[in-house]
Amino acid sequence: MKRQAKVFMLVFIMIVVLSSTTYSVNLRWMRNYEWEGGYHSREQLHWGIVASDGNYVGCGSEHYREGFESFEILLIKVDTLGDELWHKFHSNDNKAKYAESMKETPDKGFILVGWKSINGDTSMVYLLKTDSLGEMEWEQLIIYEGISTICRGYDIELADDGGYVITGNVGGG
Repeated sequence: MKRQAKVFMLVFIMIVVLSSTTYSVNLRWMRNYEWEGGYHSREQLHWGIVASDGNYVGCGSEHYREGFESFEILLIKVDTLGDELWHKFHSNDNKAKYAESMKETPDKGFILVGWKSINGDTSMVYLLKTDSLGEMEWEQLIIYEGISTICRGYDIELADDGGYVITGNVGGG
């Protein structure tokens, strides 16, 4: 009988929660996370927020195999003690995706901004909207044809009219 081994990957995501007083900062907790899988090799959180329920949500990317086109978006939610509530990896194609920033939306979901690699020389601003459990509701690629080959979103704010304000950079062309 063939035994199937469970593979766990130690994730070097460090969520640090600090409490501050007027003159000092104290570490409350720091945590690494592991997920069953085995191919996730380099996870990075780029942004974190305190959600309206008081828990913490972070976004970033994870590298799951060799090569440039092997990054997908990581979204994780933990409670105030650092215990994981859920995590999601978002990728529905073979193109690299990165999340740089996020905000909670009025419906308690999340909007993430970053970029998606079109090929090794071209990237475009990428938006991902999720529900409150991190499940994708929609995604949008913002293409600036003729302007540049590299367009990246680095921060996002909710606009008063229900839209989004995105900051980033354009370069390489």
